Amino acid sequence: MPRTHGQGRWSFSSQQAMLRRLDKAFVAFFKRVSEGRTPGFPRFKGRGWFDTVE
Repeated sequence: MPRTHGQGRWSFSSQQAMLRRLDKAFVAFFKRVSEGRTPGFPRFKGRGWFDTVE
């Protein structure tokens, strides 16, 4: 049985949820940039941070 590594072992819906969180972080970042505020940077969570599938 082949071993899977990385995102290949997760379901499609969990990958979509991860992309939604990533998109939300960047939308907020660029909104702050366009408003002239200090943008800060997206903070990426580690592998074990999210324990449920959205």
